[in-house]
Amino acid sequence: MRGRKGQAALFVTMTLTVSLGLIGLVVDIGWAYWRKEACATTANSAAFAAVAAATATGMTQACGTDATHWDCSTYSCPTTLSKTSIPNNLYNGCLYAQQNGFLNTGRQSVSLTGGTGTPPVPGVSPAYWVSATATETIPTLFSAVLGQYWMQVSVQSVAAKLVAGACIYTLSPNGTDISMNGTTSITTGCGVYADSSGNSAISIVGSNGQITATGGSSVNVVGQVSTHDPSQISPSPNLNVSPVSDPLAGMTPPATGSCITFNSNQTTISAGTYCNQISINNGSLTLSPGVYILEAGIDIGGNGTITNTTTGGDGSGGVMLYATGGTFNLHGGPRYALNAPTSGPYKGILAWQDKSDTQASSLAGGSTMLANGVLYFPTAALTFNGGTSGTSTDTTIVSYTLTLVGNSYISAAASSWATVSAGNYIIQ
Repeated sequence: MRGRKGQAALFVTMTLTVSLGLIGLVVDIGWAYWRKEACATTANSAAFAAVAAATATGMTQACGTDATHWDCSTYSCPTTLSKTSIPNNLYNGCLYAQQNGFLNTGRQSVSLTGGTGTPPVPGVSPAYWVSATATETIPTLFSAVLGQYWMQVSVQSVAAKLVAGACIYTLSPNGTDISMNGTTSITTGCGVYADSSGNSAISIVGSNGQITATGGSSVNVVGQVSTHDPSQISPSPNLNVSPVSDPLAGMTPPATGSCITFNSNQTTISAGTYCNQISINNGSLTLSPGVYILEAGIDIGGNGTITNTTTGGDGSGGVMLYATGGTFNLHGGPRYALNAPTSGPYKGILAWQDKSDTQASSLAGGSTMLANGVLYFPTAALTFNGGTSGTSTDTTIVSYTLTLVGNSYISAAASSWATVSAGNYIIQ
């Protein structure tokens, strides 16, 4: 037995090289992971800072190479930086990279690319984006004995200025989501999302129809479009994009209260639960601020006029109309001026048809229509006609399908919509 002494030491000695190699590999991988996290922090901060600088007050929202325009070039950060002389918004990203310990010198490199076209990230259509790449070459420790003396870690991050919510979202996954035979004007920084994968997801019949989205916004279609002429959709639509989900899917419906009966002779009503249809063909109806639960819908026609007061006991200054049964039917040239609440759980929501109610609704008020807020019809077809060119109509439409009749104008997305946040985002 004494002749077998020392076997353990022999086996340990034989495996020592492998063990040290494994330890070295673990150390090198851990070191590389830590430096990659440093690259990620640098790239994120650089991209976001460059976009933030590009959206500062007074910045021209167009590509250029000076300090007052969005820089849409590929920019390699200088080796030395000055905080007092900033030639473009991408330079601002370089300053933030420096704050995170990265300079474009030695074994480190930082570069940024800006643009207004298709970004490196699929499924989004921002007004402006910046891609930042931080790279570092690091020495190995134990792995060097195997001939691997250097490793390179690199991270790319993309930040963007996203439009503050589109003006129109249609949720039907097939068929025609948006059809029109008039002129629809969408101005001032909001656009369109059509979820249908069909060949006529947007259908414009005749030569007079026009969908125009300006202010850096876009028209996004999961499928294809059918038009009399390609120029009828401006800018050219982004086709075969990823569908967007219902932006209001998580909203909680209001609780039903005690039954109130509407009398057609009333000229002013208060918020609450109405068991019968609110219906007028002549005269004026004023809605006091608050939430209206409509168990039989609302019908305003003929020469009827409906408005809401701008102040009230709930402090919201607006109304939210929630239909659990029946439909919204404003027809025959009615005049209405309605504004959504500016505070509370239904901030920015003007009209909402419950998901269980798939009946088609119509909001056709012509040039006298003013509907500031979100029109939410997630499972219903909606016909929309109204507004006047040059007026401020801040409307967001979320519907299953949408028919645009005659001339319809939307100047901006619903400005007080709590669910949509304007601003800059890290999107990768």
